[in-house]
Amino acid sequence: MTPLLSVRDLSITVSTPEGELPIVSDMTFDLAEGETLGIVGESGSGKSLLALALIGLLAPGARAFGSIRFRGEELVGLDDAAFCGLRGRKIAMIFQEPMTALNPTMRIGDQIGEMLRLKGSGRREAREAALSLLDRVRLAHARQRIDAYPHELSGGQRQRVLIAIALAGGPDLLIADEPTTALDVTLEAEILTLLSELVREERMALIMVSHDLGVIARATARTMVMYAGARLEEGPTAMVLGRPLNPYTEALLAASPASLPEGKRLERPRQRLAVIPGAVPAFSTLPPGCRFAGRCSRHQPDCDAGEPPWRDFPDGRGVRCIHTRANEAPA
Repeated sequence: MTPLLSVRDLSITVSTPEGELPIVSDMTFDLAEGETLGIVGESGSGKSLLALALIGLLAPGARAFGSIRFRGEELVGLDDAAFCGLRGRKIAMIFQEPMTALNPTMRIGDQIGEMLRLKGSGRREAREAALSLLDRVRLAHARQRIDAYPHELSGGQRQRVLIAIALAGGPDLLIADEPTTALDVTLEAEILTLLSELVREERMALIMVSHDLGVIARATARTMVMYAGARLEEGPTAMVLGRPLNPYTEALLAASPASLPEGKRLERPRQRLAVIPGAVPAFSTLPPGCRFAGRCSRHQPDCDAGEPPWRDFPDGRGVRCIHTRANEAPA
């Protein structure tokens, strides 16, 4: 069956005074209709840039190479006018910071209704539909707040407005870029539950971008781990978080607070969280071999000889590492 989204050998470069700088390299993955995929990694791993490439919102100076096919249509090289026909209607995005994503000079009802009016609804019809969407995302007292400006709402309320805007076009694919970063734990749980219910009810595919393993565990069935612009591991979320193959995934789990859902908690005694030594390398000074080699507890001389090849396994997992633990790797 043809996947909803098919990414092959995708690379993203950014123009700098020193020339083209590779930020994302050799990304390959598929997403089926209704499937949920989490993309996780430290800040600076290229997660958000990858998400922006999927919806055609790369900044000037950034260029994508390779292939992104959505329902069989090639998106790499697609002009902005054609992308506008997809954004909102077929692919929608919930941005990381609602206060900067929302227009501060427009009432929230008008911002939700804008997509509906582009689809042909009249002003009154769009307003009623916007009100229905606000009710659907559980914005309390929606009828009283539909004429509010973004600054009059709390962070959680603004995030619900962004979700309503994303739903307005009836997309097949929803991309959520760190949608709970600015929220407290209670609101985070409410937003994740809401997103899960909406994805299930609308049969949308979901890509959840986050640095929080707990968020990924709650929201997605499959997980891809990124580091310094490359994917290092991918597979069913329960396997990736329960029996990681890549030492970077192991290090992320060791550095994560035990806040995963029941059944997916990290099994370890109470102790200080581990720290991954060093930092994500600058894209201008990537090492010649494995990108994680300088911070890896399993580092050996052959790790520096060249970038490890990607290996797929029969159980649906894949990894980029030449020193995967033999007793953990599938046959």
